[in-house]
Amino acid sequence: MVNPTKKAPGKPTEADGASPPSFDADVWTSLEAKMTKELDAYVTKSFNQLNNKSINNKAERAIHIASKEGHLLLLDSLLRHGVKTDVTNVDNQTPLHLAIENGQEKVAIKLIEKRQISLSITDKKGRSPLHVAVQKGQENVAIKLVKASPSLLPLADMENSLPLHYATLKYLPNAVKEILNQSGDKNVDHRDKSGETPLTLALKSLAKDSETEEKTKMMIIKLLVGHGADLTQRLYWSKQDSLPVLHHLVRQGRRDVLREVKTPWEVIINMRYEPQAGTLGSRSSTQQIPFGATPLYVAATAGSLKSVKFLLEKGADPNIGLSTGSSNEPPTPLWVALNKSHTDVAKALLKHDAKIDVEWQGSHMLHFAIEKTSAQCRTEVVKLLLSHNANLHQKDSSKRIPLIFAAEKGCISSLNALWDAHAKLELPETHAMDALKAICREGHHCCVALLYAKGADINTQDEHGYTPLHYAASYNRTDVINVLLSMGADRTVKAQTRQEPFEVAGTAEAVARASGHVDTAGLIKNWGQ
Repeated sequence: MVNPTKKAPGKPTEADGASPPSFDADVWTSLEAKMTKELDAYVTKSFNQLNNKSINNKAERAIHIASKEGHLLLLDSLLRHGVKTDVTNVDNQTPLHLAIENGQEKVAIKLIEKRQISLSITDKKGRSPLHVAVQKGQENVAIKLVKASPSLLPLADMENSLPLHYATLKYLPNAVKEILNQSGDKNVDHRDKSGETPLTLALKSLAKDSETEEKTKMMIIKLLVGHGADLTQRLYWSKQDSLPVLHHLVRQGRRDVLREVKTPWEVIINMRYEPQAGTLGSRSSTQQIPFGATPLYVAATAGSLKSVKFLLEKGADPNIGLSTGSSNEPPTPLWVALNKSHTDVAKALLKHDAKIDVEWQGSHMLHFAIEKTSAQCRTEVVKLLLSHNANLHQKDSSKRIPLIFAAEKGCISSLNALWDAHAKLELPETHAMDALKAICREGHHCCVALLYAKGADINTQDEHGYTPLHYAASYNRTDVINVLLSMGADRTVKAQTRQEPFEVAGTAEAVARASGHVDTAGLIKNWGQ
């Protein structure tokens, strides 16, 4: 007689480490039939005991044992004889729960297909067989269950988690797809006890994955977003530190995910990142994004040109600034692009009519580009702003127009571009003099040579009669004096009236002597001798 608690042998193979069988398929079929006949005889004889009596202290019956240990022949015999299938053990697990939990996929599929067992019974943890299938990573079984009983999809376990939560965490894209196809958008934003949705769980675990797992996870994220997952929900790192999902995706440059968005873009495109109640400061403590930022602002901060272009195409407003009014943060996407030296991003924003007349910390964009933009892209940014009609006469908090500011800072490339821009508008003589004064005062001799080459009159006088040479002499800028004199600066020009910082009127030599620069006075006097 066959022992029903001993697993029926499978057909031996080379993979089992055995030699190839010496009998053919007909012999095996005959043996299997004999075993089945003996099992049926045993089940018939012992039906009441097998159907009703517990075999162990877990209140498990024969069908539980057959299911969890994979006794397919015994299971078939029990099912043919009509044993109870909805019986549960002490943990309220059905035979199907146990088959799935113990990796008996063939048994699980047989139980599902026979339709002789309830699929909606939950165990002590509130888990349906579908919960267990996705938790154990048994994707084929999960898909069978979803198709057989879509009513399982909204069932939550004791953690308030749906099968969709676990399918997401176990990297089961086909199961996720089938669940979403069956349930539509109904449960895509369901929150577990921790407040997590399937999408937030997927995004949080993304950074911990290997490259292969990341590809699978991205497939799942796209499926969730494509089925209407809420992009305004918060992704939490702590109670006081969170970020809207949309802002997170934009910052990560996930344009492939953004293409799947089902929510109308006009509803979310200009959504601001607002602080949570009780949050202090002007920005997230760990995410380093200022409160009030739009998705476009975040993309500009990250320098993600693809995300910037995508958002602009979807209707993002480049002129929506921060809502917090913090003077420490660049106020608009264009400002932040300039601040980060993201020139390509600035170009894209300007093409979509980003305003350039916005002030920040007492500075305008041209002034800022001259002083703060990285050296390698400064000229490009200045020219870019000029090509979009930046105001050449706009003054900073110190009353300096960009030309004078560039001269004072010695930014030769910016000075060159600004001089050319002014020349097209007939540069006022006072501007030229002011630029030369600033250069001479600060000692930027290369800038003197540039303006001379551009046609500047190095003997131009201000309202008091002082020339650039007078200013260079007063500030003891010998390098500038050498350049001016080599270019033909007139040493004989006399200022008519005394003014600060000059101690006397008269020639540049006299100004140098009066300022205590005796050697410089001698240089001017003896030039060319």
